[in-house]
Amino acid sequence: MLDIINGARAQSEVQKELLRAQAEQLQETIQELSEEAEAIRQQVRVSEAQARGAKAEAERQVAEVMAQAEARMREIQARADAQVAQARSETRQAEERAAAAESWLVRIEAAAKTLAPPIVALPVRHVA
Repeated sequence: MLDIINGARAQSEVQKELLRAQAEQLQETIQELSEEAEAIRQQVRVSEAQARGAKAEAERQVAEVMAQAEARMREIQARADAQVAQARSETRQAEERAAAAESWLVRIEAAAKTLAPPIVALPVRHVA
């Protein structure tokens, strides 16, 4: 009976050692998984920081492009306004020259009437 008890104790000790070894192995696995999880969390933090940086850079570039577009638009508008003003000025000058030419034409016609001999009415012949 003592052999049975000693055999059971020995078997119990073997099982206890197996369980202890399994527990140590599980503890190591848990430690490795914890380290991997922390490494993944760190990578996620780095990726999030990079994404925030990329977003900020993209927003900065969009703002820069928008500012350049607005400046270009103002430049084009100013040039267009200057061209319209120039065209109006040239139109006004052309109208003034036309009015002056018309005034001279009226004067020349008046002078021509005073200098020209009167037109004598000629008999009109009817051709049958």
